[in-house]
Amino acid sequence: MTVHEVINKIVNTEKNKELLEDIPHKEFLDLSIVFQCIVSQEELGTASILIHNVHLRLWDVTLEELHRTAEKNTPRLMQYEIKPMAEVLCDIMQSENPDQYDHDECMADFADSVPMYVLSNKNRVEGAGCMLYPNVISDFADKVGSDLYIIPSSIHELLLLPTENDEGSAEIKSMIREINDTQVSEEEILSYSLYYYNREAGEIVIL
Repeated sequence: MTVHEVINKIVNTEKNKELLEDIPHKEFLDLSIVFQCIVSQEELGTASILIHNVHLRLWDVTLEELHRTAEKNTPRLMQYEIKPMAEVLCDIMQSENPDQYDHDECMADFADSVPMYVLSNKNRVEGAGCMLYPNVISDFADKVGSDLYIIPSSIHELLLLPTENDEGSAEIKSMIREINDTQVSEEEILSYSLYYYNREAGEIVIL
């Protein structure tokens, strides 16, 4: 087994209190940034291993050094992707029934829907941490010309909703709770919070 690179991901702080006592982490809003090693195992393919406090002692590195390394590595190794939700849904439906599904017709059906976007990495695995990548959120907000609601769909992805669409935050919070309680497995829930990116302040906050 060969250690290749250190990357980060985000988890819910409250839900992982016991685990966080034993692993290096940095807090971010109601989340925690934790760290993994990408490893190569010929028999099993590529996998990652969570870094524990004991690793820092063995490697003689500090939390800050680990964090800086992961900040550089993660965007490079786990490249982000932002797609319209309509496109993501139509792609999924087409992949499930490729011979009988009309992708263009599906996209046309979503033409009048509120524009919402999916942010994840290209592997669509533990991609919610893409919100930490430098300038990803700010550049997208500038592109659409709006502040953003950031909806924690799961540990794998986030939904971005331009606030100019005037969706009420109370309704979105209710939606987050309902989806987490009915459609997301317990281990894949990221947060019950609604996040907000303010273009003028250049920061993400919890509403």
